[in-house]
Amino acid sequence: MTSLYFSQAFNWNVTSEFVKRNTATLKSLGFTYFNIKGIATLLGDHQGNHVVYPVLEDLCLGYYSSFNDCHPLIPDNVAFFPVLNKLTFRAKSPVAGYYLFKGNETTLKHLVIDPHVAVVDQLERFGIFDEKTFPNLKDIEVSKNASGFIPIESISSIPDTVYKHVRKSVCYLIPIPIPLAHLKEIVSGAQFMSTTHLHMKNSSVSLSDIVVLLDSLPGVKEVTSYFGGLGTEFNGVPYKQITGMLSEKYTKLNSEFKSWNVLNDVDMRLQELEDLVVSATALSAVCPSFSGYDAKVPLHVQLDDTRMMLARNGHI
Repeated sequence: MTSLYFSQAFNWNVTSEFVKRNTATLKSLGFTYFNIKGIATLLGDHQGNHVVYPVLEDLCLGYYSSFNDCHPLIPDNVAFFPVLNKLTFRAKSPVAGYYLFKGNETTLKHLVIDPHVAVVDQLERFGIFDEKTFPNLKDIEVSKNASGFIPIESISSIPDTVYKHVRKSVCYLIPIPIPLAHLKEIVSGAQFMSTTHLHMKNSSVSLSDIVVLLDSLPGVKEVTSYFGGLGTEFNGVPYKQITGMLSEKYTKLNSEFKSWNVLNDVDMRLQELEDLVVSATALSAVCPSFSGYDAKVPLHVQLDDTRMMLARNGHI
């Protein structure tokens, strides 16, 4: 058996015995819920024998029911996961032991954590963010929960707790279910996090909004959001003039931006579609890598299609 994932409550003693019988072949192991005593049963027994997972590459420790000081049965000097490649660690409280990271300093590449100050500070004390200690850890994902949402109150704390230590790492996913009234907070947090993919699943982003985002976040490659129209800056402006306005204000807005994933409902009106087409065409003039937008439901339109539609309606 190479993969096991436990998504419900279970008897730790029974589960751990089953898991330990498969340690020689397990490459992926995950728990939606865990507690520190439960983890201790996976790593040893009351006689002091240790259990090593020699080929485990992916370990997911979900939300815990209780997480206190490190269980005395878990020593810090044993390499329990010597080839671990990815660790998903959903703790809200510090883990008192180094046992998750012992022996995998050169193999760990991907770390998924919650934006909790105490946990991040302790990981920093362990040297997890030190490039000399963990030279291959280049991909750090910060997300709030299973849905990936980060609350607005956490955004301001993330830069000071994570990215002051991880200058070269990339937090590539920031799903934020908040209105764009908090646009400044989003930009501030994302700037520190070297964001490349910005997901705002409950927000409507207008052409005016996305211009602000791209101007402030030159590394963003992809935005996912609902479409919020042309925005205050371009409302009432003839379509033909919008591209010129953008080109005049921003010679090259963002050299990395490639795709706008637009979430919309099936009742999207023709006027909204035309505004979206105009927005995509205008963005292509100032974002050299922009290839178009993907309207998830029910449309998929690329730039060639948008230009044809505009030309047919006399807009360009």
